[in-house]
Amino acid sequence: MIELVIGVILGGFVSWLVTHIYHKKSSTEIPDWAKPIIDKLPQSQPTESELLELFQEALNSGDIVPDPILGHVA
Repeated sequence: MIELVIGVILGGFVSWLVTHIYHKKSSTEIPDWAKPIIDKLPQSQPTESELLELFQEALNSGDIVPDPILGHVA
């Protein structure tokens, strides 16, 4: 019984630690393909159409290159 309790506590801690480290890393590193778009964003929140226009401009200018096989931007 005690092994189960210790296993649950240690498993929860390891899970929290991995999640915490991943969250800190993912929230501080901006992907290279997103930097030109972020630099072009206005200080106020853009509308959806303005955001799509910025993304389309970046695609057309070659700042963002879709995957040649799948066509996704990652």
